[in-house]
Amino acid sequence: MDLGGGDRYRGRARSRLQRPRSRMQILALLDESRAFFHATVSAVPETEATRRLTPEAWSIAGIVEHIVVAERALLGRFDNAGKSEESLCNPERESQMMASLRNRSTRISAPERAWPAGRFDTLAEALEQFLAAREKTIQFAREHDAELYHLRVAHPFFGTVNGAEMLIIIASHSSRHADQILEIRSGYDTMNSNDTVPAENRSR
Repeated sequence: MDLGGGDRYRGRARSRLQRPRSRMQILALLDESRAFFHATVSAVPETEATRRLTPEAWSIAGIVEHIVVAERALLGRFDNAGKSEESLCNPERESQMMASLRNRSTRISAPERAWPAGRFDTLAEALEQFLAAREKTIQFAREHDAELYHLRVAHPFFGTVNGAEMLIIIASHSSRHADQILEIRSGYDTMNSNDTVPAENRSR
């Protein structure tokens, strides 16, 4: 099966997620993970968008919806951010976060409020909403560039993180699910052969 443009970005996005970020590199990371997710989802025809590998698994449309809801929510957590006079930069922690999020052998349960609920009528609409949400994230990163490592933000899985770490999490999250979409599309051929294909369900 031709999986489209997503594979072109997959290795590049993973490479950028394997080392700590400077402030300007975070912008590049957000932009590149946006391109990876966009290319991956754009290659999916609407006829495949609601297919499920198993009855309990999320469809591709559901995954994109989840990403939109999660990104909006995570960016919104900056509204209640605290501030530190000292830099909270921790390159080792950044690396651990990146590795954890891109390692899909580890399943992470998403909060129910971020589960798919049919918020969008089409995959194209969901992708459009993702691009709008990511643009707001990138705009925030630009406007708060100088203070990212001085912000304290609450994350539902990682606990208290700094602003740069939260943006890294957002970028890594969409790339994690772009990987998932590529896996799902590869699994369609197996599903058509009546084999059982394991699928991630309700995962961040």
